[in-house]
Amino acid sequence: MYSVLPDVFEWQLDYIRSQQIPFIRIGDMVRAYGSSTTALADSVMLTADDGWADVMNALPILQARQAPMTLYIYPMVLNHGAYLKFAQLDALKANPWIDFGCHSYTHPVLRHVSAAVLKHEVLESKAVLEKQLGKPLDTFAYPFGMFDRATQAMVREHYKLGLGVNDGGNTLKTNCYNINRFVVYRTTGFGDSQHADRRRLDQQGHGPFRAKQHAHVCYGDP
Repeated sequence: MYSVLPDVFEWQLDYIRSQQIPFIRIGDMVRAYGSSTTALADSVMLTADDGWADVMNALPILQARQAPMTLYIYPMVLNHGAYLKFAQLDALKANPWIDFGCHSYTHPVLRHVSAAVLKHEVLESKAVLEKQLGKPLDTFAYPFGMFDRATQAMVREHYKLGLGVNDGGNTLKTNCYNINRFVVYRTTGFGDSQHADRRRLDQQGHGPFRAKQHAHVCYGDP
């Protein structure tokens, strides 16, 4: 399980703010990739995968910094064990800093399933979550970040963006059905986070989050 300690999470958000980098919503990304005229400045988008109940601990941190986060959920685990309960999901959907996306129905490796199962995983998760949340969902995060051509084609047919877990920033030239995300681990410390942000984007010939880089930060087990 990938996670982040609250004080480290606070520091990461504060560091991003100190660099005068805005946080954006998933809807901003959808509009940018769906338009030939819309562009985004250097920015960061936060995501958390799976639907773990302890995401509730992030709410006051996000609210205090006015930082939106998109939760990628798979319905099979809702109301079970350490995952979100329906009452918590209701509270989250009413929170102005939380958005939602799909993450399959049972979290399999989608490139290893049959065509029928793939269709169920991609479409049924959307139908169930949209009914539960009362809002349309048009982005999909691949379980484990893994997909093949058939998976990507299915996601392309029914969603506007597909998110993977490859490290790197994104520009409008990035394949919008394989959006890069930096995965944050529980062991990612203060210095590690700052160094990684600078090193990964400097390797692309830019300073941190520069040249219209849109960095996506993923919390939770992809």
